Amino acid sequence: MKTPTKPTKARISRVWIEHRKEDSETGIIAKAAIVSGGNVRQTLCSGGSWLMAGVSHSDLERCVKEAFELSRLRSELVGFGFGQRAIDYAMKNVERKEIS
Repeated sequence: MKTPTKPTKARISRVWIEHRKEDSETGIIAKAAIVSGGNVRQTLCSGGSWLMAGVSHSDLERCVKEAFELSRLRSELVGFGFGQRAIDYAMKNVERKEIS
């Protein structure tokens, strides 16, 4: 008789912030890759925010937008069933990507 295997627990493999430039506007979105059994199974995303074109944006404003998007992503991860400790651990090394 075959021994039943334990279900593989999902984990957050990485978290990143994307700065996406489109039509002279910059979009900021936070994403997390969810892994189960060694394979990426799902990517969760925050809602995203846009910095309007033609307006000077300070580094502080960009940091505030990033923090807001990471907060929204935290809410998505909690809704997905991840505990606070797992989320905090994943958020320690947030990557940043510039996408044109």
